[in-house]
Amino acid sequence: MRHWMGIVWVPLALALAAGDSLGGELEARAKELERLIEDQGIYLETAKTGVKLGGWVEASYTYGLNGGGTDSGINGTPTENVVTGDDSNDFSMNAVRLILEKALPEEKTWAAGFRVDLVFGEDAKGGFDNEPGLGNGNSAVNIEAAYVQLRVPVGNCIDISVGKWLSPLGYEATDRAENDNFSFGIGATYLEAGTHTGVLASMPLTDLVTLMFGVCNGWSNSDADFLDGDRGGTSDWAKTLIGGIEVESRGGNAWLIAAASWSSEGDAFAGNVANGLLDGAADGSDIDGEENQNIVAFSINGEWKPVCLDGRLKFAFCIDFVWAEDNLERLGGNTPVGRDANSATAWTAALFARYDLSGRSYLAARGEYLHADDGTLGFTDGLVPSPNSNASIDRNDIYASNADLYSFTLTLGYAPCDGLLLRAEYRLDIASSDGGDDGENNIFGNNRPDQHMFSVDAVYTFW
Repeated sequence: MRHWMGIVWVPLALALAAGDSLGGELEARAKELERLIEDQGIYLETAKTGVKLGGWVEASYTYGLNGGGTDSGINGTPTENVVTGDDSNDFSMNAVRLILEKALPEEKTWAAGFRVDLVFGEDAKGGFDNEPGLGNGNSAVNIEAAYVQLRVPVGNCIDISVGKWLSPLGYEATDRAENDNFSFGIGATYLEAGTHTGVLASMPLTDLVTLMFGVCNGWSNSDADFLDGDRGGTSDWAKTLIGGIEVESRGGNAWLIAAASWSSEGDAFAGNVANGLLDGAADGSDIDGEENQNIVAFSINGEWKPVCLDGRLKFAFCIDFVWAEDNLERLGGNTPVGRDANSATAWTAALFARYDLSGRSYLAARGEYLHADDGTLGFTDGLVPSPNSNASIDRNDIYASNADLYSFTLTLGYAPCDGLLLRAEYRLDIASSDGGDDGENNIFGNNRPDQHMFSVDAVYTFW
């Protein structure tokens, strides 16, 4: 580590010895410089200058009122929140995130950099299994991002990221510490990939408009995993294409991002259905010998801070949409029936608001609605509809269960000192789906259509 503090304090000590008249002023200046250094992160002595180390640590406690039951699982295992995945009556070491970065400079010239995000903790277990060497669903360690950056001085410059990078689709960050709310929204949980592995290019057309284009292996996969049963295994060439545009206001108080992805063949992790994968079984095999077809995802989100309130109030929105062709439906675990039964569709709409109560506290609210056709997101309980129900029946006389999910979150944040954030949160989720018996709305357990969750967490950031 560079000996920055030694450089600051040695001249200061000499000045203080010379006289007290300048002592106060020099000491104040030294503290100011110290704060500036801390704000810019921890710089490392490496062969290349400008390498920065930072991150954060987060721990939490969550409690669910789902039917009043806590620690009601087998052998005392806490019953988790069905939507968020958080356990009830449970202390969690959510994440230790270490970030190592050499950012690209502001100058429009040839340049290179990199970024690596290592995540340790319970939240790292959310990754997919198709991440060899990078963490998976059974691992508490995950390489969430690792990419090389290159700036090409063509036009207004093209910035290229090669490796594993964060998806441009969606509003919320992949880490709780970067969001106003503690829990993740239902859109971020179910309809946003989070990360991709491939190549992403960003090209500013003007100071306010930027285009993005990428090619990657699929949804949150470091290796390609596209079903292609008619060739006897995985596809020999199938990729996901991503494109987007970002527009910023002239005053810098508002921005809008619209992005979409398209897979010409079925990505095994894009749109898991209640009774198996799209056009395949739960183990990823392709039962009817046909490959999946188009999968399209779209997201538009934006943020606005009214100038009249000096940035204390923030509004944001996000709309996510996923459509997958060739969704096979089945009854209670039976073999899928026919190809092209119908497509699977799911979408969410979310509104966010944050108001800074003071320089150290804020109140944040989030309201969301999700609709999923035909058990696309596994939100149905798999019940075969009873006689005289209003269940949807498709053209092949197969039960098609639709689900609607409503969610409201209120979060109070307080920063008692620099680097530390404390949050208290209440969350309500309500679900409904068509068809079935009276127990159709039991996806939250105990035959209830809703669930309540309370949580508190602490985050210390050194980035």
